[in-house]
Amino acid sequence: AASDVYKRQDVVITLKRHDPDVRIVLMTGYPVGDGTDEVAVPGAQGLLHKPFSMQELAVALREALNR
Repeated sequence: AASDVYKRQDVVITLKRHDPDVRIVLMTGYPVGDGTDEVAVPGAQGLLHKPFSMQELAVALREALNR
């Protein structure tokens, strides 16, 4: 799980290089409480755990856009 956090950081860094203002909501298939949700990824505005509902997605996107 720790290596997945590094992969997320790489994705965020790459996206931010292309567009520093991009809003990023990451998603993971790991369950809540596995430790990955406790590690903040600088530059990401949110983290969703699969499966998630359309309402959860809408809330995460709205929050990311409002930051």
